[in-house]
Amino acid sequence: MYAAQLFEVELVTLLLALKRLRDPNSEPSDYDGLDEMLSKKTLGALLKELEKHCTLTQDFKRLLAGYRDQRNLLAHEFFYARASDMTNREGIEKLIEELQVNERELRDADQICMKMSENTRESSGINEEEFQKYVQSQLGSST
Repeated sequence: MYAAQLFEVELVTLLLALKRLRDPNSEPSDYDGLDEMLSKKTLGALLKELEKHCTLTQDFKRLLAGYRDQRNLLAHEFFYARASDMTNREGIEKLIEELQVNERELRDADQICMKMSENTRESSGINEEEFQKYVQSQLGSST
């Protein structure tokens, strides 16, 4: 689930950068409410929001939908559906293997989204160093 959460957070970051690209005169304070609202959305809703602002190929939409489905499988049914596999070593090893594949794929989703976000920030004139300082300050204030 950690990799899925990374993907969701990066998707919110991308959507915030897209707002800046559309409205270059916006102030940093304009993003607080949007960040809060986007952070409460489900992954499926975030992907729909992305489609409002980007033209995505059908292949890329399918890829994103696959990542969404993996996240939902983990969150809603993975362990329950595999409860009988957790009763023996072979089953547990199979589960671990499946979880490792799932994590790698969700980390790939995070990396794809991160690169899109970086490119969008660069296109909209957001200084990457200042952005990273801001992110770190926000992480520090949430603890």
